[in-house]
Amino acid sequence: MKPLSQRLRQLLDNKSLSQSDLARELGISRGLVSHWITGLREPTGVQLSRIAKTLQVSDSWFTSPHDPSQARAETNSELDWRFRPAPSDGGKDFGNANVYATPADVKTLVRETGQNTSDAPAYRGAAVHLGFTLIELPVGGDAFERFARAVRFDELIAHIKATAATNSKLATRLNAGLRVIGEEERLYLLRVDDFLTTGLFGDEVREDEAPNPFAALLRNNMDSSKESQTAGGAFGLGKAVLWRCSTLSTVLVASEVDPQRMPDGAGHLRFMGKSELGWHSIDGNQFAGPGWYGKQAGERTDSVWLARETLRDVYLSRESLPDGIPHDQRTGSSLLVVGFRDPAAEGDPRPDDLLDTLEREISLNFWPAIASSRLRASVSLVRDDQVVKYREVNPSKTVRSFVQVSHKNAADETVEELLETGDVVRRNIAFTVPATVASAASSLREFGTDLEATCYLLVRLSDNADEESPEEANLEGTVALVRGRGMVVRYWPRKNLVVAGRRFHAALFAGERITSSIEQIAADQFLRLAEPPAHDRWEWNDELKDKYRRGAKGLLNTLFDDVSKTLRSIVKPVDTASDDGPEDLRNLLVLKTPGQISQPILIRRVSHKIVDRRWVVDAELHINDRSRAWVVRPRIALDTESGSKIPLEWNSLRVKRVVKGQASMVDESQIHIKAGTTRLEIEGTSQSHALGVPADECRVRLDLHVEESES
Repeated sequence: MKPLSQRLRQLLDNKSLSQSDLARELGISRGLVSHWITGLREPTGVQLSRIAKTLQVSDSWFTSPHDPSQARAETNSELDWRFRPAPSDGGKDFGNANVYATPADVKTLVRETGQNTSDAPAYRGAAVHLGFTLIELPVGGDAFERFARAVRFDELIAHIKATAATNSKLATRLNAGLRVIGEEERLYLLRVDDFLTTGLFGDEVREDEAPNPFAALLRNNMDSSKESQTAGGAFGLGKAVLWRCSTLSTVLVASEVDPQRMPDGAGHLRFMGKSELGWHSIDGNQFAGPGWYGKQAGERTDSVWLARETLRDVYLSRESLPDGIPHDQRTGSSLLVVGFRDPAAEGDPRPDDLLDTLEREISLNFWPAIASSRLRASVSLVRDDQVVKYREVNPSKTVRSFVQVSHKNAADETVEELLETGDVVRRNIAFTVPATVASAASSLREFGTDLEATCYLLVRLSDNADEESPEEANLEGTVALVRGRGMVVRYWPRKNLVVAGRRFHAALFAGERITSSIEQIAADQFLRLAEPPAHDRWEWNDELKDKYRRGAKGLLNTLFDDVSKTLRSIVKPVDTASDDGPEDLRNLLVLKTPGQISQPILIRRVSHKIVDRRWVVDAELHINDRSRAWVVRPRIALDTESGSKIPLEWNSLRVKRVVKGQASMVDESQIHIKAGTTRLEIEGTSQSHALGVPADECRVRLDLHVEESES
């Protein structure tokens, strides 16, 4: 027998009456009628009699075991919910355990969906786009009614109520979801969009080992189905967080794939819904738990290919493209979490707070991918079918120090030692990747011998605490562990490595985050398997034990030991020991004219070589007094054992690079440095002789003649 809610809807359609008409006739709110239509509430006996009288049918019309014959006016008549029948052996599953295998919060939702998006780029060199949109639907409003009709909400609610009546952990959550919708008079949807990705291609069921992201998401458990051995996910568990964040344990999916992977004559979008319920019973019929919304195909429910306009009412038409997405490269997927709530938060989401949380978590977890132009991300809010807020995610607002680490590494603007705030040092860390065990797994790329990979340890000298965001301040003294496509696996605390160490933010780039060489691919695969289902650390586990040769545990430990040792040498206090005594004491004894600095410009990091009997010198000039402009003349001379140095003329001299500020050549031997400049690099080539003495047979000295500029 069809649910009372469905019969009431059919009767209204047959009488050509709206919900507002019925509410007005009964003298009640439209919202209450909407609850009856969607199955959230049921009329009392008295109310049912009044409804029957108003609609001119008998009371028994609603309770007759025979279905009424009127047809339903629905958006997609071929779609329906079907729940898997209970097994014949009488076994009962009261929920999918995978839902509880990973942390249940917005952070995990962002990490898992972002990771899946990063793992599926469809176009070489293009940044994939990840978007989160919170949609508010007032219960009883026109938008809610359209949504409810389009997804057969009354049928779904009947199964949710039946599951909520069982004694299970899932039932508690479903009851809370039903209560929130009923009492708060609103339904929240969270849509997760990605563009420029491959979309959910694949057959309806996975018949072989070929990648099938559609079946992995909507059919199978513990199925990762990634096309790469170094992809972000390895367990097939992370997708469960989508259903965990739904108070109704229901997710709807629309995906557009490459036209070559679509059936002939198909609509633009592949659509399906899945409700992850537990064992329940309705009218004596027992169901195993999960149900699918699609077209019936024998004993199975299949996805359906639809035109965009048919999915507008469920907010999955994908008609609006983010800026910069070409129309011929709009492939990707949209996942709609029905009845969204942050499991780690109390009560319903406050839209502004949720957008802030989403933006913060995207920045914290995906700044490497965004900084390297592999990922774009946005957050938005839809209210009354209008986008009322939209923001592109800019990680520099949250973790500026880490973004600068990435940019300076990419631009090769690292330095040899930390001298000034913002300096970034890069050190190579050797990482021996052990050989794999032969035929350990078909999904494993085998390497018969140990391989020597390289990791980059990047360390930035931190700003003053009051110049940092709260997130940056909390992450001071940590090392962000990053591999592959650019998700932060963990912020590893290393703050107290050395007494009185300097303040820093650091990152360890590993695997394909550096290059796609065989050695780096091997490192990425090893570190991927070192991650637990939450992908929040690198540690020894059974996967590594079974798939790699003996000694792999020690090699992983050695990597971490080498990182700590190298980091300690970088951030240790500056050695100030000299014959003049401690620096603090020397500073007390130096007599200076107020406003003057004794050494306004210093030479740092000198490198040299001899080419064609000439000295080629590279040096870095640090400007200590930046309040004034300077004219600087670098001087080179042949050093002698006794007597005065012999001046050596420059054959050429140039400003190689200005790190910050402005500097230019005044003539062939002098440099003008504007006020505010912090650092620059120079390059000079000497003459081959000085007073007949060959330059390449002598030691040379480099110094500076510095004068304040009059301009």
